Amino acid sequence: ISVPIDWYAAISLFSQNKIEEARLRLLRANNYTPYNINILTHLGNVYEKKGLVIEANLFYEKALKISPNATISKLK
Repeated sequence: ISVPIDWYAAISLFSQNKIEEARLRLLRANNYTPYNINILTHLGNVYEKKGLVIEANLFYEKALKISPNATISKLK
């Protein structure tokens, strides 16, 4: 199981507070690997950072359905 290069770019963009650019990269990565909990969790983080709690929870819940024991996929 590999992670698309867009995920790595998104992590870098997120750390630079380029949230919208990170979101677009994560959505593209999600198209390639829709069941990757790292991508889903980071999409949740992006939406949470934007103040969009409902959207954030949707991505966290998707990640938790795939891996119920994942502690990284919960709204803070």
